[in-house]
Amino acid sequence: MLLDLGPDVLEVVAEYMDVRSVLQLAATTRLLHTAVAASTVLWEALCVRDFRIAPQAFPRATAQWATLYRRMHAPIVLTWGVGSNGRLGPGGGHTTVDRPRAIDTSGLGKVARITCSGFGMHALTQDGCIWFWGSFNGYGSHDRLRVPVDEPCRSLSSGRTHGCALGDSGAAYAWTESRQVSVVQCNSATDAPVVDVVAGWSHVAVLFANGAVKTRHVNDLGTMALQAAEQLPLDDDRAVQVVAGADFTAVVTDAGHVFLWRQSPMHLERLNDDSGRPIVATHATACYQTLSIFNSRTNSVRSYVVTSTDLKDVTPATLASLGVCKVTHGDWHSGVLTSTGHVWTWGNGSAALGTGNHGSRGVPTPTQVTIGLENLFVFDIGFGGWHSAALAVAL
Repeated sequence: MLLDLGPDVLEVVAEYMDVRSVLQLAATTRLLHTAVAASTVLWEALCVRDFRIAPQAFPRATAQWATLYRRMHAPIVLTWGVGSNGRLGPGGGHTTVDRPRAIDTSGLGKVARITCSGFGMHALTQDGCIWFWGSFNGYGSHDRLRVPVDEPCRSLSSGRTHGCALGDSGAAYAWTESRQVSVVQCNSATDAPVVDVVAGWSHVAVLFANGAVKTRHVNDLGTMALQAAEQLPLDDDRAVQVVAGADFTAVVTDAGHVFLWRQSPMHLERLNDDSGRPIVATHATACYQTLSIFNSRTNSVRSYVVTSTDLKDVTPATLASLGVCKVTHGDWHSGVLTSTGHVWTWGNGSAALGTGNHGSRGVPTPTQVTIGLENLFVFDIGFGGWHSAALAVAL
């Protein structure tokens, strides 16, 4: 009877099994081996489920999912860029590093995701704990600080001076530091289930399952849970992802359309191409003044500089041939992760590019980061401020 099920159904069934059971099932017949053990879709889902990696981050073109799954038990964290405030990690000192350098995170646990704030970094471990190093506001430093969220978390986002996360229970949390790190819940019991929570440059945005949103400035996070959510005027579309930058917020809908607003979600605008047709996206990223949208079906990427009145397409032409699966941005530098586990960077010529010391010269063309990433397969990247980070496994 099991053999009568299609491959798609078998993949869903296998997601509810532990990995040992999946492999035992796959060993029973050639058909099940093809449908289960060799399914890249399944192994991607298992990596997300068991190791809390970002769903949009992991390279989709690799045929070695089972091997990568095993190596997820020993992730490697690499950082580079400006080293002030200890932002490059535990034991990293304050020295600027212009090539990727592995740091010791054994005291934190196995890292699943890493994001960069304006002066530091957040890390989410495979057991759902959140750690921070560097500085929240540019003054002083933390070698490593456990963010006191009351439950394991499954997503993580960094703003300039704050962070936020989605807990396993579905609660949205945000935090910043005054005299100490203070964590607040962003949703209330009467809100719809939370789909996504992200940190912009100076605000937090929460997206709910009914398509409503809340946004709040970092200085007013304490009352965000009491704030009424606003329903987005999207007609037949429903928002499924939210991203945020400096004074702008954007959503991706279930139809693949991208809508952006600056001050009020009631005044959103749809992103269109030059002929007026909607740009189609599967997910988006944002940081500071940059918004990038990505279509995984066509492996196409578009990056925009967002100002108070305008959007300017700043997509490097060479991205089209790289097989991009994730785009990330710092204040003035950008990077992509490719489906082959490689990292390419461009922008301000600081050490944050990871390709050496360029002085004050900008690097307008994406350049592959090679030194420091030898014999590694990078599965996630995060940029912010004037610094960068990557997660990798050994080949």
